Amino acid sequence: MKILIFGATGFIGKSLVSFLSTDNKVDVAKITDDSLLLMDKIKNADVIINASGVSRSDSESDFFLYNIYHSQRIFSLINNFENKMYVYFSSVHYSSDSIYGFSKRYNEFLISELEFKRKNYFLCLRIPSIFGPGMKPNYVSVVATFCNNIANKIESNIIDGDKVLKLLYVNDLIENINNKIVNKKENGFELIEFFPETIEVSVWELFKTIRNIELNGLDIKKDEKFLQDLFITYNFYLNKL
Repeated sequence: MKILIFGATGFIGKSLVSFLSTDNKVDVAKITDDSLLLMDKIKNADVIINASGVSRSDSESDFFLYNIYHSQRIFSLINNFENKMYVYFSSVHYSSDSIYGFSKRYNEFLISELEFKRKNYFLCLRIPSIFGPGMKPNYVSVVATFCNNIANKIESNIIDGDKVLKLLYVNDLIENINNKIVNKKENGFELIEFFPETIEVSVWELFKTIRNIELNGLDIKKDEKFLQDLFITYNFYLNKL
């Protein structure tokens, strides 16, 4: 399978390239690349994955430029072809009133309602908060921030400790995507808004769990997958010291 990945320098993008390169021919591109170059790359791809975009920014224009304009540009280029698979990363926060939520909601509506789904296969993923080794702390991942802070003996300022988080380990996300690629459809629209591997935990419980891993790192049962995933993630930041 020939796979084209946008956003290959980001956390999810890097993980996709690493995993999918084992059994597929993977190419990468930037959403800002020249349209003629992108047309050629898209023409030669069976699957196009858009892992690019902005999650946080001080400028609202970034959301319009990268999450809407360039996302629609990619979509329009793909729509010149048939039997392509397009994977789009939306968010569980797609319905929020933020500009981020609007950008995800707008793209979902546009792509699902137009003729794209009659010519190609559109897979829309409403993902929860992704975590795993290598994510940037103090950005969008509270897991990365807590792991980094605890490993480096930095105090964590917890404001909304009772807030419940929905967390998905990056490997579980990628395995779900790979399964859809292996069973690729010719056309249609498919929305995934629930991943069975998702864990719900409060901010306080997450912090205390990571602190417990710091103190009793190897005391984890084999069937406690979430703790194993946290242990791997925590040790990434610990080993960076």
